[in-house]
Amino acid sequence: MKTVVNITALILSAFFCASAMAQQPDLKTDQAFIQTAVEKHGYYEESSPHGEYLSQKDRVAFSGCSMTVHVVTVGADEPPYKRETFKFDILIDLKKLDPKPLVRLTDLNGNSLPVNREWIILKTADGQEWIQMMRAGALMSTSSAWLIQGGTDHAENQQIADAFTRIITACRASN
Repeated sequence: MKTVVNITALILSAFFCASAMAQQPDLKTDQAFIQTAVEKHGYYEESSPHGEYLSQKDRVAFSGCSMTVHVVTVGADEPPYKRETFKFDILIDLKKLDPKPLVRLTDLNGNSLPVNREWIILKTADGQEWIQMMRAGALMSTSSAWLIQGGTDHAENQQIADAFTRIITACRASN
């Protein structure tokens, strides 16, 4: 009997979560807007005449109240400056995030992007390390914040942050 009650509660919970997401048709629009922005701004490249090199390209995928950031970095920072590719995923439970992402010229450590681009900083609501960095299915590390690269247009970056706010708020309400 207890199993039947637990299964029924699980089904009802899934139904209410799905219906809360379905009642928010703009969430799909917000997700598409974020995906487009990350594809547009989630790339940068730096190199020096000595052979140091760094590039990064990000893609975003949403699945319900989960977001995965697929990251590909290429770097060469020590002689003989051989470039190496490193791929990993950032797994983010949107229900755990603070619904107010930050839009800033510098990250939490004071680092900036090239050409006055801004960061969109996603943080966990409770400061716990809920954001997981995975490589080939294995956990690399966890974090309480993740940075999305924005462009030079503050208004557009704020629109991206606002889209995250709506998605996070809807996900937290469906909990």
